[in-house]
Amino acid sequence: MPSQSWEQELITNRKWAFNGPWFSGYKGQVAFSIEGIHTKQPSQTLNFLHPKAFEIAVLGYLTASEGHSLYDEGKMIPGYRAPLNWTPLNFLPVPAVQFDMLMAPPGCRHRLAFFPVSRDRLIHLRFDYWQACTGSQEVQDQKINPKPMQDLIDNIIRSIQLTPSPELEAELTEIRKICPVLSVSPECAPLKWPADVDKDGITILEYDKRRYATPGY
Repeated sequence: MPSQSWEQELITNRKWAFNGPWFSGYKGQVAFSIEGIHTKQPSQTLNFLHPKAFEIAVLGYLTASEGHSLYDEGKMIPGYRAPLNWTPLNFLPVPAVQFDMLMAPPGCRHRLAFFPVSRDRLIHLRFDYWQACTGSQEVQDQKINPKPMQDLIDNIIRSIQLTPSPELEAELTEIRKICPVLSVSPECAPLKWPADVDKDGITILEYDKRRYATPGY
């Protein structure tokens, strides 16, 4: 993360290998992690429990961590595309969302989910999954069906439960007075990458590879 604007604390991680019928061997893998994340400089204006502020924070973090990556620097082709398949998670008592992120070359795919647990902290779930074969993504999906891996990911996300503390519930009650529905936007277009973020971890800036690579720039 060139801007060093977010801090992350790993909570847990795990991997699952997927194998085919007898003697067909290894077919793919799902890698899973949960992190608590927050900006190094707490925002004085944004409360991540508010849906709009939550969306801004998620897109800022996503750009800070992946938006600078380039697949082809000469052609300015970004290494990732996201968010894709943006889906609100309305079963939680706080704003929450899941979406996909794809690499420029076919290979590992990513499904991410986020929700806030305080005015300045988010929980980030990340699933990386891939098939043990080559070819375009369409060809890989024909060779090895990704649905069992995707079903595992979706089942884990749908199993999330959050019981707000009295303090958190009080904050949510105040937010509902100005925003009765805590759901995020129903859709979100992919971000225009490559891009940077400012030191606040939130403000998305035009990409400049010198910004954080050159001292005093």
